[in-house]
Amino acid sequence: MFDAVYIFILNTFVTLVLTIGKGFGMDKRRSANVGTVKNNMFDERKLERVAKGFANAQRIRILLLLESNPELSLGDICERLRLDYTNGCEHIKKLAIAGLVIKRRQKQAVFHKITNRGQESLSYLRSIR
Repeated sequence: MFDAVYIFILNTFVTLVLTIGKGFGMDKRRSANVGTVKNNMFDERKLERVAKGFANAQRIRILLLLESNPELSLGDICERLRLDYTNGCEHIKKLAIAGLVIKRRQKQAVFHKITNRGQESLSYLRSIR
């Protein structure tokens, strides 16, 4: 039973990586002879950042909140999820680095919105529930 679940999760993760990878210019049909090892490492590191972006329960909660309430400030996010401001700031930073959240500045305020990649990541997480 465990092996079947593990294989299912692994297959769905590979599907997500290939889907997200297209946004990084990767192609699943890429030949082993095309590109350099350095370029492959660069692509793999980008994918690692995306995976790490949603590999935390608090960051998943932030993504879910932004999905239903776009354009929230960090203060609003922390208040609604009862997060410490510093902790929330770090989570938002990691989500932004992964490309799952974008920031929009308006005068002194900064608003956060989920990206298409963030939506795809949530879809993936829902599929393996």
